[in-house]
Amino acid sequence: MKYIEFAENERLSTIVLGMMRISQMSEDEVEALVDTALSIGINTFDLADIYGDGQCEVLLGEGSQAPSGSSKSDVDSVQVWYSQG
Repeated sequence: MKYIEFAENERLSTIVLGMMRISQMSEDEVEALVDTALSIGINTFDLADIYGDGQCEVLLGEGSQAPSGSSKSDVDSVQVWYSQG
């Protein structure tokens, strides 16, 4: 996996996993997707509050929770948009 270094000991995978459609998946499916992505080195996820009316963020958060109190290392990349005027 290729990474972009952006801070001391911090890096983002150059492959980004889009999460727009995960609101149509079960929690188990999302967890399997996140586990697979992390296992092959993907640590950057594209999500936004408009994806699935916010459910995609919730599902990614739940899917990235490690069992038995251990921790998974991941980076969430959130799109930000705001209205002017």
